[in-house]
Amino acid sequence: MGRRCLKADLRGTEGNYLKFSIKLGVMILAGWLLLSGAARAEVITSIEIKGNRALAEETVRSLIGSKVGETYSPDRVSDDVRAIYASGFVKDVVVEREFVAGGIALIYTIVEKPIVREVKFEGHKAINEDDLKGIVDIKPRSVYDPAKLAEIKGKLLSEYAKRGHLMARVDLEVRPAGPNQVDLIFKIDEGKKPVVSQVEIYGNEAIDDRKLKQRMVTKAEGPFTAKPYGQEDFLRDLYMLDFYYQDNGYIEAQLSSPEKLLTPDRQNILLGVGVSEGPQYRVGKISVEGDLLVPEADLLKRFELKPGEVFRRSLFLRDRQFLLDHYGAQGYALAEVEPELKPDREKRLVDIVWHTRKGSKVYIQRITVTGNSRTYDKVIR
Repeated sequence: MGRRCLKADLRGTEGNYLKFSIKLGVMILAGWLLLSGAARAEVITSIEIKGNRALAEETVRSLIGSKVGETYSPDRVSDDVRAIYASGFVKDVVVEREFVAGGIALIYTIVEKPIVREVKFEGHKAINEDDLKGIVDIKPRSVYDPAKLAEIKGKLLSEYAKRGHLMARVDLEVRPAGPNQVDLIFKIDEGKKPVVSQVEIYGNEAIDDRKLKQRMVTKAEGPFTAKPYGQEDFLRDLYMLDFYYQDNGYIEAQLSSPEKLLTPDRQNILLGVGVSEGPQYRVGKISVEGDLLVPEADLLKRFELKPGEVFRRSLFLRDRQFLLDHYGAQGYALAEVEPELKPDREKRLVDIVWHTRKGSKVYIQRITVTGNSRTYDKVIR
């Protein structure tokens, strides 16, 4: 009896296994057919671009990596969207997928950023319109990009600050000017220039304030005058102070970053300049090395700087120009003259070595005279 039960159990097991095998085969076949159909349906049959007006369709298509005839890939479409955004021409992208006979159609709908029709300025007097347009650098028919406006306003305020308008303000109005077009109006309040109420120089010992301030255009407010602050004038003053020290032997002198302080009412400005003078140097040994056309002694005689004298930057520059002219007069118009200063801090002397390289001679091939309507060329020549 146990044997029959065993057989019965085996038959039942075989029957169930057969039924299960048939059902599994049908499911696999159905799944294979379904996957095959799905694979065929995922082929891209067409790509359509919508929403573009100013932007050429070819430009958009050049940014799309998905291609007709290829299998649809969600990752590739995501890359397409990122590429279109990165172009900077659009503010929105929507991609739709439609199932059609033989595959799917992709539809890219873009929303373009507005196009700038015109750039205008209001309230400006200190800076002319051409200069303002050069600073703003937004051309008509360019894409309007709000992200750049903060940088542009910063440039305008910086330019006004250079001209002493530290209280200037810039507001922007974006005015619709037609389908997907805008006009940009920069409304400028230049403000009143603050008056220089105080100029302080500190750290100087060898040269007193009076001599230094005589070289400056920027002056503190006096009993009868009130000179507005000008950043370009002040920067020029810093250069002149540095040159004055260099021209009096203080070749290691340094000026600290200038200090500027506006009063709470923003009507006055206080200026400060720190100086580190260092020692005063005299001229030590002078030598000329390199490609010499005449004996060194002949050159040294004609130098304006002489050993033992206080080093002066102005004479130093004249000596450099003398060497350039000397080589140029012999046909070496491309000669190079590089100075080397060798200061000795203990002796307070600075040696000067002029390194020269004559280069190749330059020959005149032709002389052309233009603009002479009454006088013959040969007379001018």
